[in-house]
Amino acid sequence: MKLKLPISAVLAAAVMSLLLPGLSVQAADDLFTATELDDGTVSLVCSDKSVLHAEIPAEIDGHPVSELGEGCFDGCSSLETVSIPDTVTAIRDYAFQGCSMLDTVEIPASVVEIGDFVFEGCTSLAEIVTDTDNREYLSEDGILFTKEQDTLLRFPAAAKITDYTLPESCVTVAPWAFTQCRYLERVALPEVIAMGADAFMGCKMLESVELSDSITELIGATFANCTGLVDADLPSHLVSIGDKCFFGCVHLYGVKFPDTLKSIGEQAFFGCNAIQEMTLPDSVKTIGEQGIGYSLDSDQKPIILPDFHVNVTFGTAAYKYAKDNKIPYNAAVSRNTAMLVLVCAVLLLLLVVGIVVEVKRRKIEKEEEAARLEEERRAKALAERRAKKRSKK
Repeated sequence: MKLKLPISAVLAAAVMSLLLPGLSVQAADDLFTATELDDGTVSLVCSDKSVLHAEIPAEIDGHPVSELGEGCFDGCSSLETVSIPDTVTAIRDYAFQGCSMLDTVEIPASVVEIGDFVFEGCTSLAEIVTDTDNREYLSEDGILFTKEQDTLLRFPAAAKITDYTLPESCVTVAPWAFTQCRYLERVALPEVIAMGADAFMGCKMLESVELSDSITELIGATFANCTGLVDADLPSHLVSIGDKCFFGCVHLYGVKFPDTLKSIGEQAFFGCNAIQEMTLPDSVKTIGEQGIGYSLDSDQKPIILPDFHVNVTFGTAAYKYAKDNKIPYNAAVSRNTAMLVLVCAVLLLLLVVGIVVEVKRRKIEKEEEAARLEEERRAKALAERRAKKRSKK
């Protein structure tokens, strides 16, 4: 259902455009498509992708505007400012996606629901400001958190912060929370126990990340295309590394894997051209296609990284991956295998010693038997000679 603004609102917009000729102002009935919801309120979606300044009306035809619909301003790449009335309670998924000129968003106290990926692609966004009376969300230094500050929802891509440490109360980082941050160089997540997918993807200035040891999964392309990242000291309890986790980290040269790691996803380290050596723990059970050791040649075709090799243990999944992919490797013998070999060697030695002892024993027995038989033969011969002598007498 498409609703239109009262004529008074249209006239007001027209007057504003005359008084402020340098400001792009549109009548809301041209700017938005309104859909009536079950409760009688309306959801808005912008219908003009070229809009520069959007003032969202509080009501349309007597219907309160309660939400910015899914993808409300998606693709409005020229949008510079937006005004949200205090009738709005929800901002749906992808509401401002691709609004690359938007630099500030003010969220009123009325908003109690913010969807996923709302600010994705807002590369000029410097701050998100929440009303202090908002009961669900707060902002600190322009960074959007849940009210209790236990989840970081969005670090604005253009926030001029180079070093950042998350507050101790923050235990969760939402999916895509730091994507495409333009200035962030160093970040610490001291108490975080879970990160959503692709959390730092495209942070090209990012050099180092201090991850909490409580993190067990790096989901999806967590650090993909973080071209400034040089070192990765992974959490000591990490279990899995997601698909394309470090994809395109061209300056990453050092990675230390914990012995809890079980899986490495597809293309997890694809294009990490600076890495020449990896030591993979025995705990790794699966490595996805082109998970390690691959990049692109000049024709954009996958190749094994030149001068790259892995250190693995003979018989492990990592050993099999290296062999199957023809990646140079150094294979050590595991402690268990070494112990087995040692035990086998000891048993073999004992067997050999036993055989030698048995051979000697049997030789001695044969010699003793031969001596006994020889003694019996001599005694018999002597007895025969004596018997002959007695018979002659």
